[in-house]
Amino acid sequence: MLTAKTPTAVCRTPPPTTFYAILAAMKNLSALVFGNLPATSGRPLTPRHLLGFLAASTLAVALLASLWKFGFEESMDPYLPGSHAVDSAAERWEFVISCSLFALASLVIPAMVGYRLLTEHLAAIRLSAEVFKSAPQPMAVADAKGRIVAVNHAFEQITGRTRETLLGQATEHLWGSDTTQELPLPLALREALATHGEWSGEVRGQRPDDSTYVVWLSVKATRDPQGVTQEYIAALTDITWRKQREENTLHLAMHDPLTDLANRRMFMEHLQQVTAAARVSGEILAVLFIDLDDFKQVNDRFGHAIGDEILKSVAHRLRTRARSADLVARLGGDEFVMLLRNIESPDSAILVAERCREAVEQPLWVDGVAINIRASIGRALSGHQLLSAAALLERADGAMYEVKKQRRMNHHSGTSTTA
Repeated sequence: MLTAKTPTAVCRTPPPTTFYAILAAMKNLSALVFGNLPATSGRPLTPRHLLGFLAASTLAVALLASLWKFGFEESMDPYLPGSHAVDSAAERWEFVISCSLFALASLVIPAMVGYRLLTEHLAAIRLSAEVFKSAPQPMAVADAKGRIVAVNHAFEQITGRTRETLLGQATEHLWGSDTTQELPLPLALREALATHGEWSGEVRGQRPDDSTYVVWLSVKATRDPQGVTQEYIAALTDITWRKQREENTLHLAMHDPLTDLANRRMFMEHLQQVTAAARVSGEILAVLFIDLDDFKQVNDRFGHAIGDEILKSVAHRLRTRARSADLVARLGGDEFVMLLRNIESPDSAILVAERCREAVEQPLWVDGVAINIRASIGRALSGHQLLSAAALLERADGAMYEVKKQRRMNHHSGTSTTA
């Protein structure tokens, strides 16, 4: 009878299947909360992850409180034998201790996992910052308004500016020109970034010491899920040495190696462009063809080294007589040409030709010896005849030979005027 009246369990301990079911539920919850955490991926922690930590910890505390109350709820019959009460207390304490350890583990594990994830996340941030700082490629970050907020050491080196002077500065002020786009650089940048979110091109910059550099600039915009621009990331590739090599190669291809004047190729290309424009604008052009008389005898008497020095001196004298819009070139040997632009009248071309002749025929002193050089100069004007570049040069060449012929006949210097 007593047994029939007693409760089925003195401390009402849940059966083992129920306890294991709770364990399985906590395991599934942990997998749900921690399964997608960026443990080693380097991705940033989100509010969802922090809420997961809070949910797991709260559930563990609630479970501990419930099991504590459930285990300690008194339901003993005072008429039960003492041995049965002792067994019930032992079972109750064993259950409470087990639940306490389980709840403690439920609290510690999220804390340990969270600490590990936060530590790895901070380490990833520090690593990214160190990589950005020490990267050999110049890089900079600008805000949505185009103001610089971060630069690395390589960026400071190539621009010749310190980090303190760069921060807050508009990126457009660093680049002088864009050599690959038709639009002005600031406008091309803004249009490309607004339309495509990125831009790349060749730009020139100037350092505070007035030295220049050329870089290939790549800019990319980063945007939030709503499509609003957050910042701009710029990466630079220094191509100064390549551009210098290209410019040196082009200079050698277009200039005389001895005198550094324009060579025949450059002169003809420039003359073709100018004559084509003159046909439209009506500008009057003149070409002077200058030849040194009997220069072969100078080479034979003094040697080619002295002859080269004489050619350099003649080139310098002709260059000093030319205006900024004019072009002086050496066609080869002892032949020079000069293109005169915006000629007011034929008399103006005659005056320039006479000044060039007087400059060339000034005595040249070599090792204490005066060397006299004579020059024959022929000229040709474009006028209203709309001559081509080749025809204009050929006419000036013919006028020069007429001068040489008259000199031999009359034994005096002069210039020849051609129609």
